[in-house]
Amino acid sequence: SVKDIYNAMYTGATIHVLPKKLFKTPVLLLDYIRNNSIDTLIWAVSALRIISDFEALDGIEPLPLKNVMFSGEVMPAKSLNYWKKHLPDVRYVNLYGPTEITCNCTYHIIDREYANDDVIPVGKAFKNCRVYLKDDNNRLIHKTGEVGEICVEGTCLALGYWGDREKTAAAFITAPWNTSYESRVYLTGDMGYFDEDHNIVFASRKDNQIKHMGHRIELGEIEIALNAIPFITIACCIFDEKNEKIVCHYQADKDYKKEIVAELSKKLQKYMWPNVYLRHDRLPLNKNGKIDRVLLKRTMNEEREEQNMEDFIRIMSEIRPDIDFEKETELIDNDILDSFDIIAIVGEVNSFYKIKINVNDLLPENFNSAEALYELITKLKNK
Repeated sequence: SVKDIYNAMYTGATIHVLPKKLFKTPVLLLDYIRNNSIDTLIWAVSALRIISDFEALDGIEPLPLKNVMFSGEVMPAKSLNYWKKHLPDVRYVNLYGPTEITCNCTYHIIDREYANDDVIPVGKAFKNCRVYLKDDNNRLIHKTGEVGEICVEGTCLALGYWGDREKTAAAFITAPWNTSYESRVYLTGDMGYFDEDHNIVFASRKDNQIKHMGHRIELGEIEIALNAIPFITIACCIFDEKNEKIVCHYQADKDYKKEIVAELSKKLQKYMWPNVYLRHDRLPLNKNGKIDRVLLKRTMNEEREEQNMEDFIRIMSEIRPDIDFEKETELIDNDILDSFDIIAIVGEVNSFYKIKINVNDLLPENFNSAEALYELITKLKNK
């Protein structure tokens, strides 16, 4: 980031902007660090994970590293422990900060051992920053362990979102808890809590809090348990709102569903276990090097729609096996379906999808193709 450029200029250091291709070959990446006497890394968590995922530090020659700083997403303690095992004399620092506060507001120097299922704190505020936790009623939280939204105040705040006054007004507010003077704070949308040392610990994104089976669940808590499992490289959870299912996406060398459930049963209540487990050879990353949850959710929705359409075609084909519903586009206009067929279709569809197609929906345009009828079903399901 720009911050790192100015830090190097201020200290008289040399900046190395590493070519992306090096991260595809960890051995060459580590050779570059050694050959150029690089002593400080400021990397995204995903970059450090490349080294730990491939166990690239095993049996290598010593590296000149003194500082390893990481940010961007939650660092699994399992990955950090791999680095610490092979480079125990390095200082490791967890950095936290959204883009809107340009760019880090807290730091935590790793000063103790962490178990693989521990959460590494994001720490305490930098100078010129003040970081708070607030509850839903805009009251400040001071109690250990109580979860609230992370809010940032100080010289680091951006002016707002270019050309979007509404979004700016929602995210950058005047602190309601400050009655002495006006102070502008940024609401990060991240949830956290104070540990016993009053370090802030990231819990999850605010939009990753879900209501499932009558319980309020932090998806981040499930992810911590998943990422501590030795045979999982990395994992994330996405909530499928339509089907009300927690979907676990995990990166591993083979299908471990039974083993994952067994591991989770030791750490989480049953209502927190994912309902669906999807294995990936490699989880997709976005341009910032984070797991691309948007792509995973979009792909999941597309696959669900394909499955729903397949179910629908199957139902239609059972009623009229002589018709190719996938190709036929003028069922009514070409007199392919008669009134008895439509009555049968409506009965089957109402029963399967738990909806009610009534007399007002019995219009030719709703039955002229499989796609048209499927659109009607989708509309009724979403009411």
